[in-house]
Amino acid sequence: MATLEGTIHTLWAAKTTLNGLLDSARLITGIVRSQDPPYCTLARVGSVPFHRSSRRTRIDTTLLRFMLYHPSHANGAAIRDAILAEAETSNQGGFDGERFAIASNGGVAVMKKENDFATQDPDTGIWVFTIDFDVTRQLA
Repeated sequence: MATLEGTIHTLWAAKTTLNGLLDSARLITGIVRSQDPPYCTLARVGSVPFHRSSRRTRIDTTLLRFMLYHPSHANGAAIRDAILAEAETSNQGGFDGERFAIASNGGVAVMKKENDFATQDPDTGIWVFTIDFDVTRQLA
């Protein structure tokens, strides 16, 4: 069964511009034990329960958060911009507006940018770019 996170990993690897800036192997789901930057974490941070549309389709919305850790603001911002770019069928774009199938249930998901901001850790100097997407899933 394909998960939302697994699908994002696959899409990241296929996006040549984004994967060229930060290899998909540096995209981590779950707890980060010890990792030298740059790397990016991916987590679900909230969701709206299922509801039905007028066509009786089940719909839910999940807030998906990318947190990018990078020692360089300029290089981190370039990766952030690649993540936030509008999705394209050529695999050059980012995730905003990305549509993809959900293999486990035959549904479709759409990603839309919700929020992004950057902060710098005062102790380490590492930049943390937080990028949130609403992922709306239409389930069969």
